[in-house]
Amino acid sequence: MKLFLALVRWLFSRLLILLCIAALVVLIAIFSDWWKQRKAEELQLQALQTQLGELNRRIQERRADLSLEKRYLRLREQEPSRWTSPFQWLQWKKEIEMTGVLIDKKNAELQRLRHGKEKLVQEIEIAGRTLYHTQQLLLKTLRNSVTTILVLCVLVFLGPLCWRAFWYFCVAGLAKHASAVQLEKNGDAENVSVKQSQKNLPVQLQPGEMLVTRMAWLHQYAPTARKKTRFLLNWNSPFTSYAAGLAELTEVSVPSDAAPTEIVLTSGENPDTYICEVLLDNHRGIVVYPSQVVALTGNLQLKTRWTLLNPHSWIAGRLRYIHFSGTGKLFIQGRGGVDAVKLNGQAVRISESILTAFETTLSFSTARTETFWPYYRGMTPLFDYQFEGNGLILRQTAPPSKTSDSAAVRFFDALLNGIGKLLGF
Repeated sequence: MKLFLALVRWLFSRLLILLCIAALVVLIAIFSDWWKQRKAEELQLQALQTQLGELNRRIQERRADLSLEKRYLRLREQEPSRWTSPFQWLQWKKEIEMTGVLIDKKNAELQRLRHGKEKLVQEIEIAGRTLYHTQQLLLKTLRNSVTTILVLCVLVFLGPLCWRAFWYFCVAGLAKHASAVQLEKNGDAENVSVKQSQKNLPVQLQPGEMLVTRMAWLHQYAPTARKKTRFLLNWNSPFTSYAAGLAELTEVSVPSDAAPTEIVLTSGENPDTYICEVLLDNHRGIVVYPSQVVALTGNLQLKTRWTLLNPHSWIAGRLRYIHFSGTGKLFIQGRGGVDAVKLNGQAVRISESILTAFETTLSFSTARTETFWPYYRGMTPLFDYQFEGNGLILRQTAPPSKTSDSAAVRFFDALLNGIGKLLGF
């Protein structure tokens, strides 16, 4: 459930961001299209007005130019006698006809210019109405989008608050009434002991004993020790062994005729990592993150237990519990050290980030954190783990440091870790 919760939270937050971006893109696109269309219509209107001014100027020039009319009247007044001056009369007649043709051409051009002016006036009126309609269309679109914009704003500003409040008051409140998870019934006290954690942990192997460890953790051993590669911790559970990281291991053994051998386990990656030795003697089971197991010896069995019907398992995101049982030693890593917390009937709450292991006889449940504000601000998780009964809890001394990777890297890392956690790894 925690994986589902994390995915839903991530998707919901990203959905809000995408909705805001989509709304902003739509608004920008609408405004950009409107602005381009408006500028084009304004340019067209300006061009039409320029053409209209040019036509008016040409019409005024043609109307103001009366030279042809004056010449025609002057020729009419100076008409020679057809009988006394026939040659002059013929020349006069030709000239007056030519002047009349020029006047007709002028009037035709004026008529054409007036007709063009009327068409331009109509086009200007249409362009003006189109420009007004474009402005009204933008205002109408904005008015119709006000509700959507307000809803998006409410989701952006109040959505995270409402979402977190829903999980805090509703889901976490219902979790109080669910029964706790208990993998094993209470019985006799289990024989388990925990030694003090160290950065460099020496391990004594007696003749005939064998230790299986991760390759990167074996840094010192005696020449009498024999090494070989074990590709899987348990071939009966190949998927669990491989997915838990218990693959490509180093098997260190001591021949039966050799002297006791000491090997040293050390973290080669993080200097703040400590190693703790947990001794189990015919133990029913201790739930451990397999990824925190460094090495093991003895006859330990790797088992799984599914709890699909318990709400706390869904809330914790842990549907399958992997535990080690039998007789042997577990070597567990922890940041800053590994501390043992012994419960004798009392209840204790512990942060998920520092939990390392717990015995199967303890009852497990999820408990809501006491304050809402740190959870809302993302400073604390919504749930803490609560254990009750008789048994042992192992916890890290220091919580894991926050990573400085990018948001995408953190998301995929959280996604993969969440899937692994859901399966008990």
